[in-house]
Amino acid sequence: MSIKKEEEYYGFETADARGYNVFSDMKVDKDVLSNWIGSYPKAYFEVVDDKK
Repeated sequence: MSIKKEEEYYGFETADARGYNVFSDMKVDKDVLSNWIGSYPKAYFEVVDDKK
């Protein structure tokens, strides 16, 4: 399990707010998350907001 640079992922903060649960895709029509990659600490990420 690994995250590659320049790939698009969906991350949601963990319950303890120490990291993110990461998914490789999201089916928008049913709001179903799929392809769970893992949970990673916040320090692992540069968070980019694509909603501008």
